[in-house]
Amino acid sequence: MYMKNFEKLRVLFSYLSAKIYGRKVCASHVKDVDGIVSASILYSKFKNPIIFLLETYEVGDRFLNLLKWDVVVDLPPFKKMKFYVDHHASNSLFKAEKSVYNPSAKCAAELLFEALKPLSHEEILREAVELAKRTDSASYLSDPPLIDTVNDYDEAWDLNDAVKGLNKEERLDLAKKIVSEGLKALNDEKIQEAIRKVRKVRTRTYSFAEQIPSSEFLILTSKNTFSEEKISFSAIPFILFKKGVKVVLICSLNKGNGKVKCSINRQPCFKGVSVRGFAEKHGGGGHDAASGFMTSLPLEKIIEDAFKWAEQKKLKTKHVNLNTLYPKN
Repeated sequence: MYMKNFEKLRVLFSYLSAKIYGRKVCASHVKDVDGIVSASILYSKFKNPIIFLLETYEVGDRFLNLLKWDVVVDLPPFKKMKFYVDHHASNSLFKAEKSVYNPSAKCAAELLFEALKPLSHEEILREAVELAKRTDSASYLSDPPLIDTVNDYDEAWDLNDAVKGLNKEERLDLAKKIVSEGLKALNDEKIQEAIRKVRKVRTRTYSFAEQIPSSEFLILTSKNTFSEEKISFSAIPFILFKKGVKVVLICSLNKGNGKVKCSINRQPCFKGVSVRGFAEKHGGGGHDAASGFMTSLPLEKIIEDAFKWAEQKKLKTKHVNLNTLYPKN
């Protein structure tokens, strides 16, 4: 059980309405640029599609798997799909009437763009896809911008930070704006404010991460969920990589369901180790360099498993309780 009853009723109403009026029912990833650019492509290709932005773990919801989806992109597969597009190696087992699957692709939006060929907004969407490729493969051309950064950073960061700073409905609005305005949509004052908010948190996170000791493999845990308005968990690995850390596992309690939410990231140039296997062992998946999972296992068991995994990979390991560094969270 992942969705609350009122959410299921909202989804069901939208689904039935779409079927009555001949609108496509689509699902894309809520969390990142790849999912939002994919949504832009769907808005460009189809007339008034219904698009649900979902977390990867929500795809396991039994209710959602009763529905038949027209397009699913950048997510694990549902049981009933007409068209499936993805590039995650962990999502290789699926059934769909038609599919485009390539784990070598840098992002799902790239595959969706080539498959649907939305010619009416081709140049605008091609530019957005190029940014999605950089963000999803962590191939930025510059370091993450902070609140005092003015020049000389990759514009992919603008789109990334806009997505991170907006809520789900605002991300759908951004996807629509990209179709009509291209990257000029990012100049909207509300979106600029979202970008500034993300960079304030990132700046605070840099100061916080300086307190974290280094090791080849760091296991970072928090039994209290950190407020995203205070610390950005997603920024921590990239800060630590600059200190020589090779792999970072971050585990924290999820507010919604009480489960432990984990992300595991590898330094991009440290290609001798894939983190995907560790995530898949715990019911998740992703990429060789960045994966994640959510589990009902106790935090202590995950830490134990992580130490065993690190020993197999011959990595020096250290466990740090983040709450001891940020006790007032």
